[in-house]
Amino acid sequence: MLQTPEIHIVVPKIHTAIKNGSAIVTVVESEGSFCYFEGNIYGSSLMGTVEQKCFHAASRMIHRYPTIARVFLHPCQYQIVGIWQHETESILWRDHSLFVEWSKGNFPSSSYF
Repeated sequence: MLQTPEIHIVVPKIHTAIKNGSAIVTVVESEGSFCYFEGNIYGSSLMGTVEQKCFHAASRMIHRYPTIARVFLHPCQYQIVGIWQHETESILWRDHSLFVEWSKGNFPSSSYF
């Protein structure tokens, strides 16, 4: 079985073109990392939950699937809000409330960090 590194769920600290409410996942690296995302912009019934979005974004990242749904960010440009557990398709939340606020379109302010 393929051993995957710890996959973090993040929200941006900066303005991006990523749709609010998207699942954004990455493997944290000190110099910056590719963050893969899934926003379900076409309204697929297969991606109605954040877990389903995380699964699709993480699968692309793990398998290095060619996609435009990724962005390179430095760790100072995002906040970790959870850990994605790919094997069980579940989330361990660190800061669910911040994810919810970002999902509503409220970009994080300096008071969050």
